[in-house]
Amino acid sequence: MTSTIKLSTLDQAAPDNYRRHGFVLLFNNKIAIARVTVDRKVHRLVKQLPVLASVIEDGSVSMTLQQISQFSVHHSTDGTLDLEAISRAGMLTSHFSSEHLVSLADSVGQTTSPVFSVQADWLSGGLLLVMYLHSRVADYLGIGTIVREMSEGLGIRTLALEDLQEDATEATDCRAVLSQSNGATSFFAKAVNERLEQQQHTSTPQQHQILHADSVQLDQLTNLTTPSSAAANNRNAILVFKLQNITTLTGMIKSRLSRDNKEAAITDKDILITLLWRPFARASISFEVDIRAVVSLSEDYFGNASVTATAYENVLSLAGRYDHFEIEKTAVIIHEAREAAASERIVHSRIALLNDEPGAAGKEATADFIISDFTACQPELEGTKCDLGLGLGMPIEVEGAVMEEMLRDVPLRGYLWHMAH
Repeated sequence: MTSTIKLSTLDQAAPDNYRRHGFVLLFNNKIAIARVTVDRKVHRLVKQLPVLASVIEDGSVSMTLQQISQFSVHHSTDGTLDLEAISRAGMLTSHFSSEHLVSLADSVGQTTSPVFSVQADWLSGGLLLVMYLHSRVADYLGIGTIVREMSEGLGIRTLALEDLQEDATEATDCRAVLSQSNGATSFFAKAVNERLEQQQHTSTPQQHQILHADSVQLDQLTNLTTPSSAAANNRNAILVFKLQNITTLTGMIKSRLSRDNKEAAITDKDILITLLWRPFARASISFEVDIRAVVSLSEDYFGNASVTATAYENVLSLAGRYDHFEIEKTAVIIHEAREAAASERIVHSRIALLNDEPGAAGKEATADFIISDFTACQPELEGTKCDLGLGLGMPIEVEGAVMEEMLRDVPLRGYLWHMAH
């Protein structure tokens, strides 16, 4: 029997049906660039994002990737609905079902039900871009696969259940590396427990209460398909990017490539996909300290690009201090992968080859945003600064440093900036 799934159920207090991934593109209305120009850029950019239409039946999943045919950016006229207010309120579900936001279509066809969709709204201070993935397919189809499909730009494409199961197996293997079973040693579990105890001893009574309440197991933290509590369903995580920074970064990379006589027509979309490549993924590693401060890395290692962030409650605002050389290399890889319709695995391999170490290419290349200085990134202290790293692979010497220095740690749930339910 085919079950009908409508995105409008989100407005009917059914958050269990969807995983929300929110992205804020900050934009200052007072800068010289005309609003209509930004509208045009955003329209072209977001229109390329896919809508995953599907019919879900018992025991089987059939999906077809389709392009958005009708997309519009909504200009909110409500002065009280701004990005700062949303972040300080904790990104409650009500913000995403507000009558001021763009309404989502119930379906893209009479015989299909959308399980992945995109909406965008101009709010005070920027553009709110929210992506929804239906939980019924979350176990089969990871967000990383959707990113791959986005970057390939293949238009309409049928995804077989076998492919989804293969992707799910790969995602499970990745999560297993971070869990207390299936390959992770008790060494890491002990390290995490010691770290939690140390934080509890050195925290204030209020912080101690937060630490105790948010302590969960590693597999809970790394499996985004399983909410830990009903309360989590009513909160949303948001990543924040500066739209003008993406455009500026694109121009800088184009200029560098032109000077080096390299042919690659890098676009804003290449940069955006570069920055979002792993925040979509369901498993993440955090390092408590900057890995470069622990081990000597070759100049060809691109595993810790630095990104400045400002922490608010359940939101990290990313801005500035990109290592343009590292982002350039990755953007070129993604641009070429999009043109060649390369798979995500090939992209990972190419990223691994950036690491000038024997054997690095044969390892699973990751590209996670990792918190370099997690202790300084405390959402309860509004506006605190912290650094993030964009990991693009982990050579052998880095893995050694992680083992020796016991750096692999897992942040508490309250600090998980990339969680979305």
